[in-house]
Amino acid sequence: TGYANLSDCVIAPSESVAEVLKRRGVNSRIESIPTGIDTELFSIGNGKEFRKRNDIPSDATVIGHVGRLAPEKNLEFLSLAVSSFIKNSQSAHFLVVGDGPSTPQIKECFKKQNLLDCLHMVGRKSGSDLIDAYHAMDLFAFASKSETQGMVLAEAMAAGLPVVALDAPGVREIVTPRRNGTLIYYENVGEFSRALFYLLSQTPQKKHSMFIDAKETSEEFSVHSCASRTLSLYRSLLSNIRKDKGKLDPWESTMRYLEREWSLITNKTTALGSAIIDSDLRDNERTDN
Repeated sequence: TGYANLSDCVIAPSESVAEVLKRRGVNSRIESIPTGIDTELFSIGNGKEFRKRNDIPSDATVIGHVGRLAPEKNLEFLSLAVSSFIKNSQSAHFLVVGDGPSTPQIKECFKKQNLLDCLHMVGRKSGSDLIDAYHAMDLFAFASKSETQGMVLAEAMAAGLPVVALDAPGVREIVTPRRNGTLIYYENVGEFSRALFYLLSQTPQKKHSMFIDAKETSEEFSVHSCASRTLSLYRSLLSNIRKDKGKLDPWESTMRYLEREWSLITNKTTALGSAIIDSDLRDNERTDN
């Protein structure tokens, strides 16, 4: 807190984190700017081939999840909710991308429901395999309540997926009910299961509308958008410093350096996207995943 209050501005990865900083006594200006993802990278994938490679029926309705499989991700609840939905469905399957200590727990949940044939745990994926996995899904399900920012949700939306998630910090900033998904405000298996049914039973026109809205939402979290907002913030801070202290040559040098960095970002988005993917699969969120 003391260090943050020495700053002219603090960048938080989400509004939820910004609120936490304020409650902890940070009085400096706080701006919310996400880490950013390469939306172009996630926008095109081969879901059909991914299904074929992983023995997922081509005509199945696929609910998906991507991330580190750990207790803090609330995967016991998610498994119960998804398996409850699948038990009452004739064609639904659950695709889980990632690994971690909660893997046996997820399998046991589906085993108890005699639904192991509908569970596809494919382990960690990166690069084109991860992108194809998103495109093999029809809907993204998320139950974590401890995220700093919803970057994995932004990736899913970049692939055009609607999201069903528990209302939580880092999630409510990206999921807008009736637009790109649904938020569940209480941890209730039945409510979550009904939300899955509601979104998956929409008309083709409504599903297409959610696809478009999800894509549009993801652009707010694109590398280009987030980098532009960061540079704009730096410029405004430099302008204020000049007004207060006169022209500072070291700051001019910093600005030129930032401009060069921006050029590297725009020219190497593919490399950056790959780095982001690998980071995401390690932790499931950009700052804690």
